[in-house]
Amino acid sequence: MMILQQLEQAFEQAKARLVSGRLYLACSGGRDSLALAYACHQLYQAGVIDRLPILLHVHHGWQSVNDDWARLVQNWAVKHDFECQILSVQLEKLTETHARLARYEAFGQVLQDDDVLLLAHHANDQAETLLMRLIDGAGVSGLSAMKVWQAKSLGAKRFWLWRPWLSVLRDAISDYAAWYGLPYVDDPTNESDLFVRGVLRQQVLPVLTKLNPQAIANIAKSAALLGESAQIIQHAIQDWQPDIKEMTLLPYQAVLDIAQFNKMPAIMHASCIHDWLKRGAIQSPNGELIAQVSSLIQRVDNDHQSRLFWQDGEAGVMICRHQDKLYRYRYDVWLCQMQSCQIQWCDDRLMWCWQHLTLSWQIPDGHQLIKVEVVTRDDVVQIGKHTYRAKKLHQRLGLPVWLRSQLYQLTIVNHHQSSQYLIAPMMIWQIPTGEQCNMGVWRYFAPDTPNDVQ
Repeated sequence: MMILQQLEQAFEQAKARLVSGRLYLACSGGRDSLALAYACHQLYQAGVIDRLPILLHVHHGWQSVNDDWARLVQNWAVKHDFECQILSVQLEKLTETHARLARYEAFGQVLQDDDVLLLAHHANDQAETLLMRLIDGAGVSGLSAMKVWQAKSLGAKRFWLWRPWLSVLRDAISDYAAWYGLPYVDDPTNESDLFVRGVLRQQVLPVLTKLNPQAIANIAKSAALLGESAQIIQHAIQDWQPDIKEMTLLPYQAVLDIAQFNKMPAIMHASCIHDWLKRGAIQSPNGELIAQVSSLIQRVDNDHQSRLFWQDGEAGVMICRHQDKLYRYRYDVWLCQMQSCQIQWCDDRLMWCWQHLTLSWQIPDGHQLIKVEVVTRDDVVQIGKHTYRAKKLHQRLGLPVWLRSQLYQLTIVNHHQSSQYLIAPMMIWQIPTGEQCNMGVWRYFAPDTPNDVQ
């Protein structure tokens, strides 16, 4: 059948990507994922591929039949020589969003760097996704919907999502499943009009198909074309990244230089904001949030209290501005930095310790930290020819209001020569110049650990 040939071609094109990591397949027991698993089985039996993917079934505990589905997948896997893992999750809320997030968190517990997870999304899924994002006012990147290959980061790990059937229609998969008598299950929530996707599937797409029998295939094709356009825009933005990107520790903190941002062509601003917000995020920012961030960037008044909150999955994001910089924090980091903390230090490490979070700064090899003092409002610090008390010093350094209680002066020895620095979370300045410098290694310690930043 045609879909088997398409999968064979996809495996041939993906050879280079499949060398280093393991191959998994997300199998719910539904028609699409079971058909994809059986197609892999056929290719393996024919000697086209040299290994079967490992099946991953997520047990949501959402419906009473979830136990039956797990047993079906497990028994079917044994019969067809697949290795299978059942991953149980607990949903805080019975919503599509929470179920999707829980699935990927479960997958992330199993997959390692460069592993590949096969997904059975098809052209109808792609059309529904594009329409959902169109309703939400998404831009070019959002309207490109799902990608055939997509990098997925969870904590410090990055694996790949692979959707080889995005151009395949649901009817073709149904015919394939019926031809081979696959014992798939039907999830009633897929057809429920309680969810947006169910309404689109049952009410909207049938109307569009009456207008044009090729509507679903054409919408999926448009998503692919928009994906190519999004890549072109992304490359254009990357040409400006050395100017607009500052020290970043995703997904905890990112800083955008507004003066450099404003040097970009205005037509690229919205795309740049979208790219900046999306890095390290679970969800894609919508048009309303991008417009709010753009308004915050362009403000010229002295209101220092403006805050934007974005509910990005379970972890919220706080976006705020101080002077000519835009800051983005994961919400738990923001809350911590607004609270008092304890400072601990040893020969080569300085740590800000909040209740649920620790920020660590480690000086380079060969240096020794010998003195740490908090800068109080009555202290006088000399930078160049000028002396500054706290308020003027904060202004001179461009230190955000919410970090002003966490400014410290360091004395560091290197080869018997001492130097002094000012330091606050994720920032360090040289004395006597007062200029920011890249020195040492920063790391947040939280429920999931990000990469170090130097």
